[in-house]
Amino acid sequence: MTDPDGGLYSTQDADSEGEESKFFVWTAAEIRDVLDHKADAFTTTYGVTRHGNASTGSAHGFEGKNILEFVGGIDQRPTLAEARRKLLEAREKRVHPDRDRKVLTSNSPSRLRSQSPRRCGHSYRLADTRATLAERCYMPYLPQAPTAVLC
Repeated sequence: MTDPDGGLYSTQDADSEGEESKFFVWTAAEIRDVLDHKADAFTTTYGVTRHGNASTGSAHGFEGKNILEFVGGIDQRPTLAEARRKLLEAREKRVHPDRDRKVLTSNSPSRLRSQSPRRCGHSYRLADTRATLAERCYMPYLPQAPTAVLC
């Protein structure tokens, strides 16, 4: 969700092709089409049902759709890596949801906090990292860049 200059986009739409979450949800049949004989292990481990595990009766049209939620044992994750890769590859062929490409500087404090060294695994001092991120991500979008960044 970053622009080429390092700014962070505002949001991503939930719908694509006029359907809520179409890019993100799956029917059991779609998963079987992609995974073939390996679909059973995947659908069990990710809570997929033929009738869909997403909320039924909602106004969002989720009937028969599944939200992939890992419900298996942790030892099952590595064995399904190839299946996840295939599904992600298939999903990339779908129409992507639109993205609001505005870069809002008003969200800077919370966004900079989310990219702090602990979260990113860097060893920099927190203030230095936030100042660097602010300079790289937000200063280009301010009408007049201040001479110092206070974190």
